[in-house]
Amino acid sequence: MSNMENNDSVNKVTSLNVRHEPDPDVPSQEYRFDSEFIELMQEEPFLGGMSMHIPKVADWKVDTAYVCADKQGNIKLGFNPDFMRGLPSKQRKGVLMHEIFHVAFMHIAERAVADRKRSRLWNVATDLAINSIICSDKLDKLPDFCLLPGRAPKTDDPKLAELIKSLPKLQSADWYMARLEEYAEENQKQNSDGEYTLEIGNEDGETLDGHGGWGDLPDEFRDIMREQVRELVEKGAKVAQQRASWGSIPSEIAAQIEALLKNELDWKAILRMFIGRTRSMERHSTMKRINKRLPYMMPGAKRSTVAKIICAIDQSGSVSDNDVQRFLAETFAASKEGEIEIINFDTAIDEKSHQKIRNGQNFKWQRTRCGGTDFNAVQRYLNDSKRRGKYSACIIMSDGYAPKMGAVVGTKVMWVITESGDTSAARPGDLIVKMGKESKSVKRA
Repeated sequence: MSNMENNDSVNKVTSLNVRHEPDPDVPSQEYRFDSEFIELMQEEPFLGGMSMHIPKVADWKVDTAYVCADKQGNIKLGFNPDFMRGLPSKQRKGVLMHEIFHVAFMHIAERAVADRKRSRLWNVATDLAINSIICSDKLDKLPDFCLLPGRAPKTDDPKLAELIKSLPKLQSADWYMARLEEYAEENQKQNSDGEYTLEIGNEDGETLDGHGGWGDLPDEFRDIMREQVRELVEKGAKVAQQRASWGSIPSEIAAQIEALLKNELDWKAILRMFIGRTRSMERHSTMKRINKRLPYMMPGAKRSTVAKIICAIDQSGSVSDNDVQRFLAETFAASKEGEIEIINFDTAIDEKSHQKIRNGQNFKWQRTRCGGTDFNAVQRYLNDSKRRGKYSACIIMSDGYAPKMGAVVGTKVMWVITESGDTSAARPGDLIVKMGKESKSVKRA
């Protein structure tokens, strides 16, 4: 599996007896749980709004459920159908809420999970934070084995059981983490490798879902994922605001989520990381290197990393010349090779506007069209047989107001949307960032 997905490391809750293959005597429709997904969207506007944009997959390899991300940072929710089938409907929804909350609070992208010394404590702390929100009004929304502040868990460590029983509800994961670290230090809960341990859940400190692959998330992906999570949270909050309801989420938690959205990620940093990850290998012949297969008979090879990037600029009037110049300046600064290709489009690609620019020196972008916007013009251009796979990446600079673009073959796509633009233009799997105000200092979420 990828650096971020790790189904082999998901939790093994020993008290559960779940199947890892479909039961031939059980109708397939009993493994679908469509009603729970629909009820979640109806009853929990915020979480349901996020859920609509998170792929859900039946995964018979796991014991319970999990959220994870692939190499592109795309988030998915996986679950064991037999585990879900064994729960009452309200607890199935509780499990789904638990997983989506992990995404909403960016637990999967926090650097604490990459710290092997603290990761087990972080697993417990995040579950305590989330479960106290889900069960803030009723305790039976989750299976009994789930960790919950104010309730003693099953453990061979009476001091730990008493600590969790004494903890108040509705605190942040960081708050619970601090209490657990104090407990671990005072009671010398460390193994021979210096990692904190807790006698609870499985060997990784997991009690409901699998967090096993979170720590494998490379640092360069964390900010990218945080931006993608922020977009999901924004969509969920928009649904909640439209319905004037956050469902069962306590008002103080809803206020915290809305406050998180006010912090802006640095779109420039995300752009730099995206360009850095799109470099491809090029092979050049050279007499200065020995050919390993035919020494001194044939030239050797030299490999270099080159990012072949094309920037497609939307000609909409709401995309200002100043916005384009800001975008191009950051793109040139982020490209180590210093050369990018630029092309304009509206409802069609303006091939006459195509330019290769080196280091952006003495370059001033000029508007060449003023029609509507069709992102499929970019798709057709990239998928043309003459160019298919030619570019490492295409960065579309736009206000986002047009129907979604179709599939692009062999080229990664990133969207840079103007401050007043619409971020729903991106397709699942694409990276999207929104430009901030030029004069405003940018904060990290």
